Parts: sequence; C-alpha cells; structure tokens
Amino acid sequence: MFDQHNGSSDRQSDSVSCHLSLLLQKVDEVAQQAGVSTSSQLDLTSALAELPEPARRRLRLVLESIRANTDSTDLRTAAHRMLTLATKVWSTNSYEAENRRTFFLVDFNRSQ
Repeated sequence: MFDQHNGSSDRQSDSVSCHLSLLLQKVDEVAQQAGVSTSSQLDLTSALAELPEPARRRLRLVLESIRANTDSTDLRTAAHRMLTLATKVWSTNSYEAENRRTFFLVDFNRSQ
C-alpha cells in the first residue's frame, strides 16, 4: 500500500537533492573564479576547504542570501545544509592550518 506521507517525503528529498546539485554548481563556479585547482574540485569538501577567504565570504553571502530570500522550503533547506557543511569544513580547515603554523613555528624555533 502506498503511504502518501512517505511519497511526499521522497518528493521533498528529491527536490532538496536537485537544489543541492544546483548549489554545488555555484560552489564550482566560485572555486574556479578563485583559482582553485581542478583536482581540488573533485569533491565538495575539498573544493570548500581550498577556497581562499575572500571566496569563502562570497559563497557564504550567496548561500545566506538564497536561504533568506527564497520562498521554496526545499531550496532553503538545501542552502542551509550547504552552509552547515561549509562552516564545518572551514572551521576544521582553519584549525588544521593554525596547528600547522604553530607546529612549524615551534619546530623552527627548536632548530635555531
């Protein structure tokens, strides 16, 4: 027997997935404009991690604008998910970069 609720949920999930695919194209566009290497754009996490800070701000602004101004619940959900992932990647990436700088400075100071 067909459960209408599940059918509706599946359609919503398909719609969110479609919107995520469109947002992924936007990430690729921003990455290309920022000069991120093609090899770093093979997956979303790598593309987000390799974005320089100005491109991160631009992408964040685009996604927040979409989320705030759309009438589509599914597009709003997709933008929210993309922002959540980007924030997580960027916070992890910043932490790792800071640790590398700290390690380098400590190691450099030891060698002197």
